[in-house]
Amino acid sequence: MRLSLMAWAADTALRWEEKPPCAQQEAIARLDQWLRRQQAFQSGSVLTGPSAEPDVDAAVVLRGSIAERSLSKKQKEKIVKDEHRESKRYSKLLKTESKLEKAALTRALKSLAALQDLHKAACKLEAKAEAAYSKSLLASQKAESSFLEARARAEEEHARWEGRKGEVKAQEERLEAERETVKEMEDRMAECAREVEKLRILKATDEREREVKMAEMMGKKK
Repeated sequence: MRLSLMAWAADTALRWEEKPPCAQQEAIARLDQWLRRQQAFQSGSVLTGPSAEPDVDAAVVLRGSIAERSLSKKQKEKIVKDEHRESKRYSKLLKTESKLEKAALTRALKSLAALQDLHKAACKLEAKAEAAYSKSLLASQKAESSFLEARARAEEEHARWEGRKGEVKAQEERLEAERETVKEMEDRMAECAREVEKLRILKATDEREREVKMAEMMGKKK
């Protein structure tokens, strides 16, 4: 998108009433396609999440313990110094990932806000369509009554009735289209809200795991 998501959604919401149902559906599909491309952190942190756990068996740990017994104090200090340097670099990666995950959550919240803007515009349009439909239906009923009561003017009243029925049909189709649009928008909002909640929970978990990881690393330094 050349415009930002929020700017595009705001502009679309302002001109929503001017758009025919097909253009509204296209706008929804466009936003849905954009949202589906936002896949970052859908499974949580890649550095501290379940997939980051190393596949190291007990034999490796035992080998390290045995080897350490044969090291001199100087050799041990050198290894600890190297591990400390590696821990600092890893901590920087964790901090960077934290910023990226926060940015992903921010984007998801903006997506939800954009959906809400379009939903609000669609609801307003549905209300107008409902009023127009009710008005048109009432007019059609009055016209039909006049037709039945005044057969002497049957041709004139019949033509008027048919015209009103056509208007009712058009307004009914418009109302159904707007209702479908609102339903689809609400489905998109619910889906996006679930994704936002998932990201929020995953972020909270990841933040705690990062703090534990960094605390462990800082403990190793000491």
